[in-house]
Amino acid sequence: MSSIKYNKKGFSKETLLQLYEQLAKPRLIEEKMLNLLRQGKISKWFSGHRPGSHQRRRRLRTAAR
Repeated sequence: MSSIKYNKKGFSKETLLQLYEQLAKPRLIEEKMLNLLRQGKISKWFSGHRPGSHQRRRRLRTAAR
């Protein structure tokens, strides 16, 4: 398997480090939360879906008309 080669020209080390941190942090948080979910220590509240949320949206759309 060949390694990926990146063109880093024009980017300072500080910029590259900031980009890496911005990409890595959400992934680390996601991994931590998935582990906690699998262990049953948290519920699936973070998934973006809330029970009944479609009903609230429908009421808001109706009220806005």
